[in-house]
Parts: sequence; C-alpha cells; structure tokens
Amino acid sequence: MSKYMKGFAALMAGTLMLVSATAMAAAKSEDATELIRSTTLDLLAEFDKNRTTYENDKNALYMMVERVAIPHFDFERMTRLVLGRYSSKATAAEFDAFMTEFKTLLIRTYATALFQYTGQKIVYKPQINEPKYKIVQATVQLDRIDPVAIEYYLADRDGALKVFDVSIDGISLVTNYRSAYNAVIRSKGLQSLIDDLASKNQQSVQ
Repeated sequence: MSKYMKGFAALMAGTLMLVSATAMAAAKSEDATELIRSTTLDLLAEFDKNRTTYENDKNALYMMVERVAIPHFDFERMTRLVLGRYSSKATAAEFDAFMTEFKTLLIRTYATALFQYTGQKIVYKPQINEPKYKIVQATVQLDRIDPVAIEYYLADRDGALKVFDVSIDGISLVTNYRSAYNAVIRSKGLQSLIDDLASKNQQSVQ
C-alpha cells in the first residue's frame, strides 16, 4: 500500500470520528482539536468491538460510519467545492444526485480504510483559528516511513463545527476530486459522472 493510501487509512482515525454527545460538547466549546482527538477514540472503539462483523458485512460497516460520522460533515459545501464552476450549472436534481453518490463513495472508501489502522500514533496540534474556519493539524506515524501530515478544515454550520475538507501531506481531498471530476464533466457531462459513481458504489457492496 502506498504512503498516500496509508494516509487515507490514517485519515479514518481522525475524520470519520465526529460522534456522540462528547463530540457535540466539544463542538459547543469550539475546541476543534479536542473534538477530533476525543471522539476518534469512540469510533475506533466501536470499530474494534465489531470488527469481525464488519469483515463479513460491508453494509454494517457503511451504516456504522454513516450513523456516527456523516451528520458532522458539511456535504453540501463539499459538493459545491468539488463541482467548482459546474455547481452553478447543475440543476437541483443533478446537484442532489451527485451529492448522494459522492457521499456514498466517501463513506465506502474511507470506511474500508479503517481496516488499515493498527494503532499508529496520532499527534495533534492546537487548532488554528482563521476568520471563517478552523484548522486542526495532526501527524500519523506510519511504520518505517515519514509521518503523514493531516489537516482538517472545519467551519460552523447551523451552530456546530463540521468538516468541509481534509488535506493529506498537502493534498486536498476537495481539490483532488474536483480536478478528476471536472475533467469527466467537461468530456462526458455531469450526468455521466453521476452514473459512473452510482455504478462504482453498487459494485462496492457486491
């Protein structure tokens, strides 16, 4: 597995973790670093407790990730950022369909990456407060290679901190997907991209 893909596994120790009353309490105090740090333990504990089930039932794994994490991601903002200039050109139906498939793709990609996390050390830094968002920096020490640097970008949405982008070793999730998806939209159209994502998502549960 490449360092970049191991970074995705490390990402699962930090981004799919915004869960429970503990997380909501941290959000209210606007301590983004503590929000991520404390609730990471909750997600990993549930994953470890039911690992055998998840190894044999992908749908159970996906449902767990959606239940504990997705309410704390700003997928509407992420969708607009990923679509870029095509966001304003999409119909409401196209926007919603893309957001649904994109969310499903991320759930299934990163939920599966949880299996790659084997207790690597995560070190967090105090949050950086920008005027309109907060940044949480962390490093994950992977075996025999340089640490992976992760940055989480969170902003207030309806009174709670929500993740709208993640950067791994300087590579933005949003920017990476926008570059790939915009090329498909230019050549084939947005509906073709939606259909491709739907097909891949269907295959991931077979």
